[in-house]
Amino acid sequence: MTATFADIAQAARAMGFDASALAPEPAEVPDALLPGARAVVLLASAGPATWAAFQASPEAADGAPHPMDRWSRRRATALARRFGGVAILPFDGP
Repeated sequence: MTATFADIAQAARAMGFDASALAPEPAEVPDALLPGARAVVLLASAGPATWAAFQASPEAADGAPHPMDRWSRRRATALARRFGGVAILPFDGP
């Protein structure tokens, strides 16, 4: 079964994110930007839901640097893998 954007958005909400389909159709994804990509989904803060999910995470309490970045990476990567994708995070570079 192929996942729909609604499936991805529901899973994102359960993780504390909002999801937006930036390029939901393969023809809309520039191959030079993301070779082979079939869609682009942007994860964003869901306000209090994001903060609550982060506060309950191990990263929030472990005292290591950049807890929100590490939490975001872990959650976004898990979501991407679940749906056969790849997470690209803004703090990874240009």
